[in-house]
Amino acid sequence: MLSHLGAAQEAAVGEVQSLPGARVLHTRELPLVWTFNQVHVTGPVAVADAVALADAHQGDLPYRHLVVDDDASGARLASALGGAWTIEREVLLVLRGEPRTLAPGGSVVDVGEHDMLRLMRRWHRDEHPGMSADEYHRLEGRLTAERCFGAAGDDGRPAALAKVRVGGDSGWVEDVYTAPEARRRGLARRVVTHACEYARAGGAALVFLVADAHDWPQHLYADIGFAPVGRRWLFHRHDAG
Repeated sequence: MLSHLGAAQEAAVGEVQSLPGARVLHTRELPLVWTFNQVHVTGPVAVADAVALADAHQGDLPYRHLVVDDDASGARLASALGGAWTIEREVLLVLRGEPRTLAPGGSVVDVGEHDMLRLMRRWHRDEHPGMSADEYHRLEGRLTAERCFGAAGDDGRPAALAKVRVGGDSGWVEDVYTAPEARRRGLARRVVTHACEYARAGGAALVFLVADAHDWPQHLYADIGFAPVGRRWLFHRHDAG
């Protein structure tokens, strides 16, 4: 999973610098997109060394953004940096077997770029106010040849969305979102199940997704057939330097 995530990220960013136990990702055209500008620590690291890496390689940015794969290192960093840094955990989930189709009836449609961006803007407005990510979603979608599947709300427009990227023997389900007014109707279940079926039909033996460990819909993903296999840590500090 991590190798697939890393390859997709490196294909989208402007610069990649490999260091012992870490990678530095940098895109000067989109400096405020954290995903494209980060220090990604791939092995065990001490707290002081992790902070020093961010300071050394993100001095031209108004923030520091660290991604840590090693769970024990992430826990140590969380304990030491909890006051000044925003800390998130992501859970890595893998689909076991075929997706279980428990969703109520209803059509799933391809979602075009206009509606995809409309829903992503709502998501960012709720969770990351002030951060514009249109170019990020456009670029990432085109580079990964992703498909966007949606289910309609009361106005007939897509109100739930799931993206899926299929390459080789893997499929990555990403950016699962339902507009608040359309939740608790089974729309997310419907589009995620459809995305998984699409990935399996495309030859993906490994189907996975990455979710916020504090806010992922555990029953939804578990009912479809996903199981957690690991987690990673994200650390963000605004107004650095």
